[in-house]
Amino acid sequence: MADFLLIHGAWHGGWCWDRVVPLLEAAGHRTHAPTLSGLEEDRTDSVEGIGMGTHVEDVLRAASGLSTDRLILVGHSYGGFPMTGAADVLRDRAALYVYLDAGVPEEMAPGTSFAWCDGNPPKEREKRLEAIVDLGLGPVLPAPPPEAFGVEAAADRELLAGKTRPMPAGTFTERFTLENGGTDGLDRAFVHSIEPAYAPLGETPDRIQADPSWEFHELRTGHDSMLMAPAELADLLDELSGG
Repeated sequence: MADFLLIHGAWHGGWCWDRVVPLLEAAGHRTHAPTLSGLEEDRTDSVEGIGMGTHVEDVLRAASGLSTDRLILVGHSYGGFPMTGAADVLRDRAALYVYLDAGVPEEMAPGTSFAWCDGNPPKEREKRLEAIVDLGLGPVLPAPPPEAFGVEAAADRELLAGKTRPMPAGTFTERFTLENGGTDGLDRAFVHSIEPAYAPLGETPDRIQADPSWEFHELRTGHDSMLMAPAELADLLDELSGG
């Protein structure tokens, strides 16, 4: 049995894991799927000041409440970045770090820093920087259309259209500095969704696949695998847990 701490990606919330949670729990695991600061569905106060460091603290706070011999962190998409920051503190207190079609800092040596925007291809980065706007709660990056996440079913697109929230702009531009190497030297896996591949990840999957320090897997589904292929994803996570 493992404790899974499921970290959602940009514009999403803990709700995006709702189809995976019961499957993991049926396999005997415990699950925890918090919503990162600024992405709460009922948020009415300003998100100004929320950055990468805020989300790292969110993950650490969630992990601190878990008492287990087998803690597994799963970071989806953007969630790979705050997971890396949290891993810099947690290190081997977690048994495994799973990057689910996620951003991975190019360098993790102590003293290096990273930002979400670093992980985007140049054209995508400029496009997103230009899209930052104040919608009344402070500077935000509006959510892209549902099809950007690779979902095909009309019901899934409707769900995303109704649930996704603007992302605090600071999470895109704020840099976070590692002190202990992030997930370097720790047990970690990358799960790449390939049908279709998510273009904003750029060369990250190829870079990871070529690095022998990583365990690499593929899922034949789109970027939001927790919506499109929850059973396949839960089976893979169970397998990675040793279950």
